[in-house]
Amino acid sequence: MSHKEVSNARYYREHTREQDGWTVLAPPPAAGGDVPPPYTPEAAPVVPLPSAVLASTTALPLAFDVPINSNIVGVAPASRTTSFTRDASFAVAFIDICNMMGLDPSTARIGYKWDNETSPNKPTHNPAMDTAQYAPSHATTGKKRKSAESSGPVIRTEESTDEYRQLKARLQCATHKGRFCYVSTVDGHHVPIEPFNVALWAKEIALGRASRDRPPNNIMFQECFLPSRKKPRLATSPSSNPCAPTIYVTVNTGGNTSPPRLRSPLATITNIETPTSPRPSLSADEIRYQPVEQILQLIDDGGRFADSPELSFPAIIFADTLHEFEITHVDQVVLLDADFYVHQVNMPLKLAELFVSESFAAVGRAQKGKNTM
Repeated sequence: MSHKEVSNARYYREHTREQDGWTVLAPPPAAGGDVPPPYTPEAAPVVPLPSAVLASTTALPLAFDVPINSNIVGVAPASRTTSFTRDASFAVAFIDICNMMGLDPSTARIGYKWDNETSPNKPTHNPAMDTAQYAPSHATTGKKRKSAESSGPVIRTEESTDEYRQLKARLQCATHKGRFCYVSTVDGHHVPIEPFNVALWAKEIALGRASRDRPPNNIMFQECFLPSRKKPRLATSPSSNPCAPTIYVTVNTGGNTSPPRLRSPLATITNIETPTSPRPSLSADEIRYQPVEQILQLIDDGGRFADSPELSFPAIIFADTLHEFEITHVDQVVLLDADFYVHQVNMPLKLAELFVSESFAAVGRAQKGKNTM
C-alpha cells in the first residue's frame, strides 16, 4: 500500500462516527487543512468475447419437451420435442405449443419448468366427473387380502347361457308336464327342480363343480341325494298282494251241528283240503286295469257330491287333463297322491281323495282276477 493510500485510510478512520446505525463522515476540517480526495480503486479491464463464440451463443435455439394426448381419456400420454429461436416472441411460441397439445390458445393455461428442476409426481386432474372413473387411484392398494373382483374364476355369460338351455331341455319331465324334474339314481323317484335352481345348476356346471347327470352337492339340491320319503299307498287288504299264496279251507257243516265229545277243539272241521300247489297268480299281461274315465263316471253316477257347491260340475271333465299327464288307467293313478291332482289337475280336494281311493279299489279288483282278459 502506498503512502497516499495509508493516509487516506487513516483519515477516514479518524473522521467517521456512528449516527442512528449509519456510518457517516465527520464535518470537514477548518479551512486551510489538507483534505485528500476519496480513494477510488482502479476498475479491472473488460475482456470482450470472441465474435465467433458470441454469434454461436445467440443463434443457439431453445428446446421444449411438449406433452401431447394429455387431455384424451384412455390414451397414454406422450411427448414431442420442439425448438424455438431466441428472438421468437412469446405469442408465437405459445400458439405453436397450444396447437401441438390440441388446446385452445384463448382458454389454455400452461406452464413450464427447467429440465434440471426436480419436482414430485404430476398430480392427476379430473376436469369432469366423466373422466374420474378412468383416473388412477392415489390410495395404496393393500396386499393383505385379495380383491373381491379377482377372487374365483371368471364366468362367461355365453357358457352359462348355453349350459342353462341344454340343462333345461334335459330336465323337462315327460310325466309331469310343465315341470322340471331330476330322476334320482337311487330309487328312480322324481325330484322337482325350481327354475331358479336350474339356473344355479347351470352356473355350477360352467364353474366345473357339477355335471348334467349329477346336481351340485349343496343344500339347494340335497333332496336329489336322499331316498324318496313318499311311497305309493297301496290297498291294505291282504288279498291285494299278488305274491301272497292263497290257501283254501273247506269246512263241512252237515246236519248234526253238535260237536262230538272229543278233546280236540278242531273236531267241527271234518275235512281240511290243502291244495298241493297254490293257485297260479296272474301275470302283468293278464291284468286288465280300468281306464280313468270309468272311475270318474262311477263317481258321477254315485252322486256323492250333489249337495256340494264346489263340485257342481261332473268329474268326467278332468279326463282330458289326466290324459295330458299321460295318466290313462288306474294303475297309473295310484302312483301319485291326492296333492298332485289338486295342484296340477286342479281337482277339488274331496274329489281328488275319492278319485285316488276308488282307483286303489279298482287296482285291488284287477289284481284279484275279476277283470282278466
